[in-house]
Amino acid sequence: MVGGPGAWQLEKANRLDEFKIDYLIDGEIERVFNDLFTRIMQGDPSLPRIIKVPKEMQATVEEIPVVRHRSTFGVVENTRGCGRGCQFCGPATKVGRSFPSDHILESARVNASEGANEILIASEDMFLYEQLPNFETNVPALERLFRGIAAVPGIEIIQTSHITMAPVVKDPSIIERLAPLIVPYSHVQHRHSTHPDKRAADPIIGLETGSACRRRTAPS
Repeated sequence: MVGGPGAWQLEKANRLDEFKIDYLIDGEIERVFNDLFTRIMQGDPSLPRIIKVPKEMQATVEEIPVVRHRSTFGVVENTRGCGRGCQFCGPATKVGRSFPSDHILESARVNASEGANEILIASEDMFLYEQLPNFETNVPALERLFRGIAAVPGIEIIQTSHITMAPVVKDPSIIERLAPLIVPYSHVQHRHSTHPDKRAADPIIGLETGSACRRRTAPS
């Protein structure tokens, strides 16, 4: 069984047989987990090989549990979905949700309690966290989040996943305010960095930032 945000790529590439996949699950499963896996284990013949979980079954943040054990790379979600509506992107069509800070920090503490010294903040776009109207970046909320994670005992490294460039183009001070809270906890080094240890932040910046396929962009 294979799922997750990138599962659709295996379907589109028609590679289920190559990877010996019995079931491909496309969508969020918090609301359907028990029923779905019961049917799979019972060998329900009516269950399709490619299972599409309807968008209306997307979980609320209250329905998504804190991680039970240490996750790979210390991954902790701070948002899920997006809501910008870009035509080419699955997550962009899903409702954007931000996890409460208590939820995020408890997941970080679970990771640290099982030996993790790194937290990777997972998001479709980090700048969507507790976003303001019109996708405006909530910098104070991000500042509180990074300070909170850094204060978790045992955490030495903080990595970010995806960001888009439009918010930074609109307001360059976002980087000026957040860099001091991220760069010192990065394990990446770059010779042009002005940090004493040459540390540098390395968020993932997608090509979609400049795509002509975008139906909506951040306000400019």
